[in-house]
Amino acid sequence: MILHYSRNPNPRLALTVARYLDAPITLHFAEPFHPDQAAKYRALNPSQLIPILEEPGQPPLWEADAIACRLAMGGDLWPLDRRLPEVIRWISWGKATFVQACELIHWELGTKQRYGIGPVDWEGVERGLADFHRSAAQLDAHLKTRDFLIGALSYADFRMACFLPYDDVTELPLADYPALHSWAQRMADLPFWADPFQGLDVPPLPPAPPRSSYRRQSPEE
Repeated sequence: MILHYSRNPNPRLALTVARYLDAPITLHFAEPFHPDQAAKYRALNPSQLIPILEEPGQPPLWEADAIACRLAMGGDLWPLDRRLPEVIRWISWGKATFVQACELIHWELGTKQRYGIGPVDWEGVERGLADFHRSAAQLDAHLKTRDFLIGALSYADFRMACFLPYDDVTELPLADYPALHSWAQRMADLPFWADPFQGLDVPPLPPAPPRSSYRRQSPEE
């Protein structure tokens, strides 16, 4: 099997799962929109997006959650017993709430600034923060009585936390929610979570400008 990945959030998530599981796969850094690679990746996935998992005798598998399912299915991260509905519930809920909020903030403060896509849309950041606070309060209440979302570590935790490694640019107010903050620290301590690229020959992520260079000024300033 070959996993095509990059440093962007969803490919990073798939890579983190693969390395955490020590999956027997070949890792291939991809630039699917590079002119020399575009045709290859368009044939693997019509959207050209990664991650993509190639497996002999099977059609290319794309989307991080599907790839995580393929790699982890039947183990503790993706159990096939009565715990599975709980895993699916948190993946579904998170992608529509907490993860979506984090993604919106990261898009404005991280991705757009790294790649020169445009100025920060501060109204978008404020919408993301409002959604973050609503969902973070619910997560914090849930995590007060357990270390991970379903009690033990599962892929639901990986998906829910997938934007937290980019907090150097998003600066999410995690400390406002002690149980959530403790969970985030437990995730950060997992093997390969902080740096799934260790030991791999991959180009660095383009740096985002210092926050002070695009922080919105108050009228008094």
